[in-house]
Amino acid sequence: MTANSDTKPSHDPIVGRGYDSLMSVLLWFSLVVGLGAFAAGLGVAGMRAIEAWRAFRSLRRRTTDGIADVFRRLGQIETRLATAGATATELDEARARLSRTLERASILAAAASDARLLTGSLRGFIPTK
Repeated sequence: MTANSDTKPSHDPIVGRGYDSLMSVLLWFSLVVGLGAFAAGLGVAGMRAIEAWRAFRSLRRRTTDGIADVFRRLGQIETRLATAGATATELDEARARLSRTLERASILAAAASDARLLTGSLRGFIPTK
């Protein structure tokens, strides 16, 4: 037999020239595993992206609520400061009135003391029973 005669080739002509059928199965299996790993990676990356987006929205919401709370408290502080100024003025007026009243009470107490001394000395001249 010559080299160009009817010799049977060592490979399956359906699979392809020079490839073994086992190699074709391994190639397809590795391709499926690779695509599966790629799809799983995309799924995990997608889930992480969704989690990150939710965390960002939650942070934004808490930050916005916190800033609104700060502004609300600042408004309350402004109101308290305004009333504190008015209260301080009223307190100064009340302190001044109290000072004047204490001065008058001091004068009246001194006059009462003088009157007591005078009546005490007059009692000495009045006979008692």
